[in-house]
Amino acid sequence: MALPDIVDVLGPRPYPFKKSVMEYLEELREREVDVAEEDKEDVNVDEDSGMSTDEEQDSETNASTDKSEEI
Repeated sequence: MALPDIVDVLGPRPYPFKKSVMEYLEELREREVDVAEEDKEDVNVDEDSGMSTDEEQDSETNASTDKSEEI
């Protein structure tokens, strides 16, 4: 559990955070949103190709193996 989650669960403190801590909390929340968006984009790209990441890696490995056999 990250610090922003703890603050959300416990609610506001009786004494406010220092400005630097508030900025840090905001940055952590922004990072979580960015990571979630990147993960969502990665899932969409994988779905568009019709192959899972493992299948793509297997097909790349097979392709390189086929080339080495031709030599």
